[in-house]
Amino acid sequence: MGINGLWKELEPVEQKVSLHNLAVGTGFIANATGRRGFHRPGVKRGKVIQGNDHWLTSSFKLMLDGFGFDWLVAPGEAEATLSMMTTEGVPVRVDAILTDDSDSFVFGANVVLRIRSEDNENFEASRYSAFDISTILGLCRDDFVLITLLAGGDYSDELRNCGVTTAIGLACV
Repeated sequence: MGINGLWKELEPVEQKVSLHNLAVGTGFIANATGRRGFHRPGVKRGKVIQGNDHWLTSSFKLMLDGFGFDWLVAPGEAEATLSMMTTEGVPVRVDAILTDDSDSFVFGANVVLRIRSEDNENFEASRYSAFDISTILGLCRDDFVLITLLAGGDYSDELRNCGVTTAIGLACV
């Protein structure tokens, strides 16, 4: 979910991409070596969060170890951990974050991919880059924090009578 109504406001910077082509270009051609690299809130979107691991988690970790893949467990929001990895100089390359959760920009994501179509013939995503958002819309990470506080999101309600368009307008002042 993320910031209420944000995806519509980001349409001017949206780029449609083929996930098939992106996977081949990024996953195989640009990555010849084949390697990639508990403070969660109690309530999200009004629901109590369960802290238990999925029953497949331990077996999946063993399988990843067996194949020699790097992995980590995000201690809360996966988007927050991945975004931090793109900005904090962590020695793991994060090309993009695949999510429907627009609060990735609040956490500092550089590139977000959002699935548009799961059709096997045309597996498409929308690509949003922080550079384009900054250049074309004039919004940076700090602006997204303000927008979230005003327009509401996963962890807070919107300020009364303040939608995302108004919040973006105030952030641009």
